[in-house]
Amino acid sequence: MQNLIKQYIDGINIGSAQSYKNLTVFPLVSDYTLDLDYLTLDEALDEDAVDVVELDREGSVPELKVVNKSEQVNFSLEMSGNFTSDQGTIWNDISAKALRMDAESPSSAMSAIYKKKEHSIKDYTGHFSLTGSQIGAVFVINGQFVGMDCFGKPETFGKVFEKLVESYALDAIDTTESEKDPKVEKDQAAKFLQFPAACKVEPHPSVGLGTDCRLESKSITGFALAHDDKILHLSAFSRKGMGSKEKSFTGMIRSSHRRRFRG
Repeated sequence: MQNLIKQYIDGINIGSAQSYKNLTVFPLVSDYTLDLDYLTLDEALDEDAVDVVELDREGSVPELKVVNKSEQVNFSLEMSGNFTSDQGTIWNDISAKALRMDAESPSSAMSAIYKKKEHSIKDYTGHFSLTGSQIGAVFVINGQFVGMDCFGKPETFGKVFEKLVESYALDAIDTTESEKDPKVEKDQAAKFLQFPAACKVEPHPSVGLGTDCRLESKSITGFALAHDDKILHLSAFSRKGMGSKEKSFTGMIRSSHRRRFRG
């Protein structure tokens, strides 16, 4: 599996940086081909192909049931072992974020924070755009490499690009913007891109098709989803400033939250 990840990364080129305020994005470009047809979660929800429901009345965050109506398959994300999250830590972090951003709500929902900062977030997203054959991006905040996401084909990345930029923009807004952010170079982005290829890889059966690969090293934490010897999605986050118990998450939420727990 490590060779598969390395081959995938070696086929990626880094495009010219796009920057706005304290957020910089390096496009990841590749001619990687993936013939598998699949839907993103947003697309599946829009087409009424899946339902996401709570398992109990308490609305426990780590325990959701996904009903896949497009393949007549029911399965539960029981979130145990490698799929366990610290619900209390997540809510505490969201509450602290809401307080800092003056976006508190009775439910302490992340949606309230996004709504409060909607104008500022859109100010960021308007300065970033897709390039040809782009399958991913590396994200930098205040001169520090914080994360990357890349997919098996440009079409998929294009569908999630704006949401990814929004998630990193919110983290950028929540940090103190330095008067002079250190300039980051393409060769530094290339070094960060190579980190997943040197990680310890722990493969596990995915909750759906494919293999879920957990990536760990002194520099990053992350995951890759593989199927039929192809990479569908690879995500990595810098460990800098992270506690030893923090973990990665596969959902499309704020980058700092995604690296806190696995899903």
